[in-house]
Amino acid sequence: MKNTAFFPLLFTVIINQTSADIVISGRVLSLFNDIPVYGALITVGDITIQSATDGFYEIGLPLPGTYVIKVEADGYRTFESTKEINENIELNIRMIPLQIPEIIPTSTNTATPTRTPTLTITPSNTRAPTPTRTPTNTFTPTMTYTPSHTPTITPTPGFVYGIVYNYKTYEPIKNAKVEILRTGISTMTDSSGSFSLRILHGDHILSIYKDGYFQKNKILTNPTTEELNIALRPHKEITIALPGLPYGVSPLEMVLIHAGTFTRMTGSRSNLNEILISIPNDYYIGKYEVTFAQWKTIFNKQEIDFIPENLVAIYGIKDNYPVYNVSRKMCFEFITRLNVLGLGKFRLPTIEEWEYAFRGGVPVQNTLTTKFFFDDSFNINNLPIEAYAWLHSDFYLHEVGTKLPNPWNLFDTWGNVSEWCFNTDNDSNYWPYFSDRPYTICGESATSPLHNIDFGYFWEHSDSDQIRQGIGFRLIREFDPDDTAVNQWRFHE
Repeated sequence: MKNTAFFPLLFTVIINQTSADIVISGRVLSLFNDIPVYGALITVGDITIQSATDGFYEIGLPLPGTYVIKVEADGYRTFESTKEINENIELNIRMIPLQIPEIIPTSTNTATPTRTPTLTITPSNTRAPTPTRTPTNTFTPTMTYTPSHTPTITPTPGFVYGIVYNYKTYEPIKNAKVEILRTGISTMTDSSGSFSLRILHGDHILSIYKDGYFQKNKILTNPTTEELNIALRPHKEITIALPGLPYGVSPLEMVLIHAGTFTRMTGSRSNLNEILISIPNDYYIGKYEVTFAQWKTIFNKQEIDFIPENLVAIYGIKDNYPVYNVSRKMCFEFITRLNVLGLGKFRLPTIEEWEYAFRGGVPVQNTLTTKFFFDDSFNINNLPIEAYAWLHSDFYLHEVGTKLPNPWNLFDTWGNVSEWCFNTDNDSNYWPYFSDRPYTICGESATSPLHNIDFGYFWEHSDSDQIRQGIGFRLIREFDPDDTAVNQWRFHE
């Protein structure tokens, strides 16, 4: 499934009264930190130029008219927009990186010039069922691993250094790529997971990547010498081979989510408190919302007959659209039919599983992270939001996977449709809590008011047979480490 899309142009318009050729000029900048993009190819009509070292470009046009503006640059998504140009204008173009940074402010570290990483791996023959983590960079994982050698790193001002290790097992990860994006500066971790890099002055994005793991990005703000011990989460995706699914449509892909914890807000809207929620087991969750093509395949139908004509005229029905206008009872019938195929045990997610996966591993109200995985605020003018969410969709649905995924590679977490979930919470202090309504609708859709789009937004729904136009669902497949039918799935590790 494709995961690219054209995004609106963020620009400033300055009208210049002149009788000369029409001039379009401005700067090409990185979306997340306004770093100039050097060498970008800017094409307007039949004219193509390159941006300068400061991102500046200037193109003279012979005639007014409607032009296609296309910008291409290494490491960025291609930008394309059509604009009517009748007078001189200034267009500052912000490009979306292919590697989206997880914008997490780093703590100030006043390290001495000579340091040794404080991540210590203590040999042991046993491992505690639940590893204890502390919020500092110093911890002793109880993992049966003995490093081949203990690295001694002596950084000087302008260095970042540390150890990259497995989030689940605490084993060091060797040959992980550690890179300062857009600088050409990179290194690989050694056999003990250690790395060190010289840092240039200014704000940078440190990216850590290794096959089989989720990529992690850190924002470095004018670093001098800083120790960063980085935990990477193992990454696994599976594709469920639905019999009869048409070629070329979105397959039933699922992402493995590892057990962990997150912070949830509880109480009333006027008196919110924090509570730590634990997810005890690994599980697979749908990479995309269930689509019409998948629905028709499971029910062995060629047409969709449960959506009124007036809704079809508004929202449409396409194979890769998320299925909508479904009740919880209809979802259960779909899941029952899917489970008899012997492809695993499927169900709806609990609200805890849904919220944990959709946050992408970032807790709220934590001084070391941001509320959202890309920023600490939510507003319609924040372009990073628009890269993930359908905020200007005019209440229309869209094909799944055409916005950017969250850090755990889940798409449409900010809505295409709202999603049915199972409410397992029995705590009367939890908001919202519905003792007689075990099924809850989580998240928002492209048809929802903007102010409702927020993690942790739930709303009640007591009638399993009632249908709402903006409601669909996403699947959970229970994780079985002893699965004997692995040949039925294609693994991406």
